[in-house]
Amino acid sequence: MPFRIIRRNGDPVEVTSAELVFISAQGSWVMLELPNDASTRISASDIIRMEVIGFPTPEDLEFL
Repeated sequence: MPFRIIRRNGDPVEVTSAELVFISAQGSWVMLELPNDASTRISASDIIRMEVIGFPTPEDLEFL
């Protein structure tokens, strides 16, 4: 299921498959394989939220 990682600076990173994500043994960072054969490493402390693509985000929901 595709999902989006939202970083502390607000930049989203879309992940099309969980097979493209590698989590460090300590859980302190994730490595993502990107479509252009590049990769990026994101510190766990830089991740503020994860969203399933196609589901409403907290900002989309209205609370009574």
